[in-house]
Amino acid sequence: MFSKPPGRVSIVIFFFAGLALLALYGCSSSVDNPSARVTDTISDVLQPGKISPAHPFVVSTRGELDIKLATLTPPFANPLVLLLGLIGTNGACSFTSQQAVLTGNNISYGLVDAGSYCVALGDSTNGVLTTNESFTLTVVHP
Repeated sequence: MFSKPPGRVSIVIFFFAGLALLALYGCSSSVDNPSARVTDTISDVLQPGKISPAHPFVVSTRGELDIKLATLTPPFANPLVLLLGLIGTNGACSFTSQQAVLTGNNISYGLVDAGSYCVALGDSTNGVLTTNESFTLTVVHP
């Protein structure tokens, strides 16, 4: 009733099997292995109305990037600015992202490509700090 030449059935089966393998490969290579992530701890001082020095870090392979403002001393309740950038061929940091951040907040940047990055903390655009703040950032990346 549904007779098809055996060669044609084989081609269709191989075609769909190939599509399934491509789909599996695409899924497995899109996200990093969480157990292979590295945590960098960055400590510095932020002055009122300023941006801290940029701190470099290297992402070795495409994967998820998370940055947390772990500590701020003395305690401060208003948001500050977390800056993320790329390090150019000249070695300078060029900030590409600014996010408001509170102590204890984790900022997830999703998937990022391998490369040389930099991070800094800044006083808000209104200059809300009244004294120097010691801070610690944790940068988790592949």
